[in-house]
Amino acid sequence: MTVIKDPTALTNHPHQKLSPNVLLELKSANTRLEKSYSHRTDRILRILECILQVSGLSITYACLGSPAFTITIQYCIGLLLSGRILDGSVARNIDYARHLGHLHDSLHSLTHSTPKLQLGVIMKRKNAALRESCIEMSKAIIFDSYKAWIWGGWTVSNEFHTMHLNFFEVHAKMGRDFTERLYSACNGYFKNRTTCTIECLDSLTLFLSSGLCPYTPKELQKQKISKKFLVKLANFHIQFNLGKKEAGRSEVSQDVLINDWNAHFRTFAVNYLIPCKVFAAPCSTCVTIQDIPIIPGATNKQTRRLTSRTKSIESGVVVKLKTITPLPMHTMDDSVIEALFAQLRHDYKSVVRWAELCIQSIEERLDELATIALKSRAGIPRVNKSNLSDAMLVSERIKTARKYFYKGFHPKRTFFTNCISPTCNLSSSDLTEWLCLPKSEMLVAFTIYIAAKHEEVTNSFLDKCLIPAHTVLPNGKIKLLDQFLTGAKPRAKMAEQQVELCSETQWAVEVLIRLTNPVRFYLEQQPATTNVHKKLFISTGKGFGKPKSATTKNMTGSVRSKSINAMSMQTCLDICEDEASYLAGNTSVNTVRATSVVLQVIDHLDLTLATDKLKHALFDLRLLEHYIPKLILLYLMRREINSWNTRVLIQALDGHPNTATIAGFKNKAELDIFLSTAIDLPFPQKKKIKQDTSSNTTVVIGLDEQIICVLASLEKAVLLAPDRVTPNTLYWAGLYGALRNWIYSSENQDSYLEEILETGSSMSDIQLVEAAAYV
Repeated sequence: MTVIKDPTALTNHPHQKLSPNVLLELKSANTRLEKSYSHRTDRILRILECILQVSGLSITYACLGSPAFTITIQYCIGLLLSGRILDGSVARNIDYARHLGHLHDSLHSLTHSTPKLQLGVIMKRKNAALRESCIEMSKAIIFDSYKAWIWGGWTVSNEFHTMHLNFFEVHAKMGRDFTERLYSACNGYFKNRTTCTIECLDSLTLFLSSGLCPYTPKELQKQKISKKFLVKLANFHIQFNLGKKEAGRSEVSQDVLINDWNAHFRTFAVNYLIPCKVFAAPCSTCVTIQDIPIIPGATNKQTRRLTSRTKSIESGVVVKLKTITPLPMHTMDDSVIEALFAQLRHDYKSVVRWAELCIQSIEERLDELATIALKSRAGIPRVNKSNLSDAMLVSERIKTARKYFYKGFHPKRTFFTNCISPTCNLSSSDLTEWLCLPKSEMLVAFTIYIAAKHEEVTNSFLDKCLIPAHTVLPNGKIKLLDQFLTGAKPRAKMAEQQVELCSETQWAVEVLIRLTNPVRFYLEQQPATTNVHKKLFISTGKGFGKPKSATTKNMTGSVRSKSINAMSMQTCLDICEDEASYLAGNTSVNTVRATSVVLQVIDHLDLTLATDKLKHALFDLRLLEHYIPKLILLYLMRREINSWNTRVLIQALDGHPNTATIAGFKNKAELDIFLSTAIDLPFPQKKKIKQDTSSNTTVVIGLDEQIICVLASLEKAVLLAPDRVTPNTLYWAGLYGALRNWIYSSENQDSYLEEILETGSSMSDIQLVEAAAYV
């Protein structure tokens, strides 16, 4: 059982065993080491502090440079090599043990003393006996369980993410028992999520550990105190996060802060914090999220939809940016709208063609890599800078290709080549291009292509998308065994979503898996706490940087990514720089899927297609306004109505010799073209009387804020004076309770109903129904 789960999660742990004077000397000694060690001074000193605290060893200023100092460092090295301190690979423990040895020697050099042993060379082959001696010495050390618990940190994990919680300050103020209850709540909540955050947790931990929270853990178990605590916490959440912007830190949206509290933290509090006894329920009855204070001032969801992704361009025209082609918010001219649709179609085809060409290019590079590895033949590669001869370049290319093809990825370039001296330099960029390492800029084409062919796909789905079942052929190519992609859409309350691949996207996914397989093979060999290797989108860092799951939104959202995509578009599509910048600036997974849907709506004059393609739970024109400006929606509706009326007229004139002329067409050929694209009219059939009437009756109820307001008022009336209410009042109050439970359950797929319920409930007033509610 190791103590430290992740050395990067120890920044809040203070130095208690290492005095300021000792720290100063050790820092000075560490800065004299080579760059790979000197840049992680704080981390190695935290690890040393941890070892001293859990083991009971000590380093004083007086013992620096003495034999006692050497013996203490030997104990520390032994604990690292035995695997009792750091969680992770053997190589990492060896690396930190070697670092401590070099730090020991550097300090002796700084103090002009001669050490009894040189520990910087402890990891060399000839010093195996010294290493074993250190490990044997460390076996006698018994850890302080309390200190080991503190330095173990508080780590939570779900299927795809790991998060390190900064609870040290909370523990220092509120104690171990309270911290363990808080950790239990966070662990349970995070385990059941698909995202990598716990909303408002920073605010909660900072408030608990600060002097602004005057309550003890015992006081938080009182109902009255709990109410006050939640109100103070809500105020702190807003003030603290808005203060970040004033302090020059990351920009914070007030709407996001309010939504984090209202939509997420209140659920976290009711389902986890209160059951784990972090604080008491603020009411004596069965607690719901309605009992947790709501932060007022949230922008209505529909208002946010209408104003999101809009900006003012030349001449003050406000445009909607949900599609690749910006659409004006206010335009009445039909000819302008038709021209916009033509531009929309052109831009969409250009972007999809670019994505297809990029994937084809990657496939060709992978074929070339496989040919070099299998046949050991290669042409002279293009390099940015190297003094190697042509023969050496060809030899290196074959050698590195074979290693990558058969052994997979490795995070050190020296694993593939030793050509790193100034006389025969090979840059990392040359090597990564040779080996076709998956970089985020290479993955963007796959996300765009998949979103264009499957409009229900979102960034969230792609980020959580799992690799489908497949087999690897001898030539390195991939054959899919499963024709479905599996991901998730948390905002739509879909823990799992499946998308059936078409032939085009099946090809794209096979190329993508082939591109990332060497990296996936490497990740499978590592002791990992997350399932990154199971994800479809994986990229490597700069050069041969550590592989990680890719965030698809960042592939098109940053200035750097837009610049890279623009250069690629200019080359692939043979277009000018301005047009490439325009397309790259407006291209993303969201704009591509929205554009595809809009074009299909235009082609078929059927607005319900948008609901089906985007996988919305209900047809809602207000939701469609999120993608298409209202005036254009009205234009499409007008065209759809005109088309419908024309079809009705044609059907009524069926068989008449002048049908084409009467219906407004120039000739029969024009009429035939219209009928070939028109949708058949769904005329109602004669209603049949069902013989079996034993089935349950379903009642459909329309809901809005006013209805919820009345129902909530009736419930309040029942709670106030249950002995005076009428039977009808009891019935409708009960219906409201059942309705509320259903809206907050997993069966409800429409988050808009939650908004209606909260708005309507906040408007409730007993006086509205008093005359009708009581006898």
